[in-house]
Amino acid sequence: MSQPQALSIPADPHSHTARYRLQRVLVATDFSAPAERALQIAIRWARQYDAELMLVSVVTPVMSAPLPDVTESAWAAVQVEAELLNSTQSRLAGLAHDRPEMQGLRHREYACQGMVAGTIVAAAAELKADLVVVGTSAAGPVRNLLLGSTAQAVIRHCGCPVLLVGPEAESGPSRGSVLLATDLGAESLRPAEFAAAIAADTKARLNLLHVVHDPVPGLEPEMRAEIERAIEGQLRRLSPAGTDTQTRVAYGHAASAIVAAAGESRAGLIVMGVKHETWFGDHAGRSTLAQVAQLAPCPILAVRHHSAETA
Repeated sequence: MSQPQALSIPADPHSHTARYRLQRVLVATDFSAPAERALQIAIRWARQYDAELMLVSVVTPVMSAPLPDVTESAWAAVQVEAELLNSTQSRLAGLAHDRPEMQGLRHREYACQGMVAGTIVAAAAELKADLVVVGTSAAGPVRNLLLGSTAQAVIRHCGCPVLLVGPEAESGPSRGSVLLATDLGAESLRPAEFAAAIAADTKARLNLLHVVHDPVPGLEPEMRAEIERAIEGQLRRLSPAGTDTQTRVAYGHAASAIVAAAGESRAGLIVMGVKHETWFGDHAGRSTLAQVAQLAPCPILAVRHHSAETA
């Protein structure tokens, strides 16, 4: 195990960082149980930041059965799709109207037509969303390896941060600490900016975590301590001066260590970076973000690098 390289970031990386401005929260719903959890979390975020909440549900194009008359088949599909859009819009309106926790909250509802992930991404761009919230569910025998294809595509293409609400998520931005899980790579700054701003807004402690995946067996305690001090020094550089911060170095499997740290620190939010070329996350191991999303006791904010966002 080698000592980590120094980060290519300014001495005070947060000196030019604006506070987190969350004005519009988009939550995608298909009226399922995972979507319901996502909506509950989205409402908390919208209230926390006095933001507008936009509920979006996507109706996929109807693949009509072949009929002898192509014109008749196309017309039947158009009618079915129109009815689905109308019924979906009505369900969205009812969903908003029947929830006491949405009283006094600015909100809009949109029933859209198209392929689910692409339509969510397009809606987020058109509506200038600052945050997209999506729910994820356990994926059967491979629940620790994959996120749903919709969440995967939204993370990959969305121009703003995406909040993943997994099956074990219970908390919101107003409870607990904020945990930043970082690999201390070149793309660590953007997630750190969001984590620090949200911690400040919610008056929460900022916990900074780096997981060492392959410690050298038999490493002398003095050498390990020296390496940990170096890593913790780099972690502290990601935290603004005066922030209530705690640093931690863990060893072993990244996703397990992140989930354990979130539980021990009673985290209300985990922040992780996502490289522009992959949706899996920047903490080593292609499936780290997916595994954390399935097992974490709180939502995960997936933040892409500067160059990948349209901020």
